[in-house]
Amino acid sequence: MLDSEGRTALFIAVLNNKTEAVKLLNAADPDFYHPPANDIGLTPLMCCMSDPSKQEMFKLLLEIAPIQSKARMTSNGWTTLHYAASKVDVSSVADILRSCPDCSEVVDNEGQNFLHIAAKFEHVEVVRFCVLEKKEIASNVLNAQDKDGNTPLNIAALSGNETIALCLLSDPRLFENPSNMKTDLIQGKLENYC
Repeated sequence: MLDSEGRTALFIAVLNNKTEAVKLLNAADPDFYHPPANDIGLTPLMCCMSDPSKQEMFKLLLEIAPIQSKARMTSNGWTTLHYAASKVDVSSVADILRSCPDCSEVVDNEGQNFLHIAAKFEHVEVVRFCVLEKKEIASNVLNAQDKDGNTPLNIAALSGNETIALCLLSDPRLFENPSNMKTDLIQGKLENYC
């Protein structure tokens, strides 16, 4: 059941930071793991990310139903992890990856995972965290090609973002994908900085 703004009871409980209500609603229907987005395309998890007072609620939602992080909610097929990467929310990225490690492999409508998004929006903090601190991210995530055949490294190099490109190049797992090295454009872009 939705209210006039397209929100479920769970969504309203999250917005009002009602922890016990969230727990009760989850207990009543534990299979309801991916609440629909509201009329503006935000899920309860996404709303918690943008509000510092709701960080405990965010962690609770991830704890009771980590799979909801994989749900593609927005019209572009983004998950909560894509959204966190686009907002440079390293803390939420870390929490999502901790509770649902395979969320990192989910791609949007363009075939892009969250690292593609971080590279596209030039969010070096997210890339740095994933390469330097989150070593358990699978090489297939680092080397994933989108619908245009671009990896996160290709996107960073094509946009001329030396910091992200060099950060990605510092990870030896990157060289497991020949498409990362196929790009003469990468070499050309990076040579401009050397």
